[in-house]
Amino acid sequence: MRGHEVLDTPHFDPKYEHVQLSPDSLRTPEDLLLIEKLKVIHKCLKAEGNEVVLSLTKEQFLAVGIPEQY
Repeated sequence: MRGHEVLDTPHFDPKYEHVQLSPDSLRTPEDLLLIEKLKVIHKCLKAEGNEVVLSLTKEQFLAVGIPEQY
């Protein structure tokens, strides 16, 4: 979000089980699908000035099938 203050603390819900934090041996087929979706997000990143910006809107991001927590 451009123009917003950068927080000094991590911005994620520690109660949410992020798929990339689980060992490979415990991942479900759904986890593996989500990981594949997350791998393509780098194509939507661009540098503007001194910031890295995601070129998708929140609605577009969610439409890809990635949970809001990401």
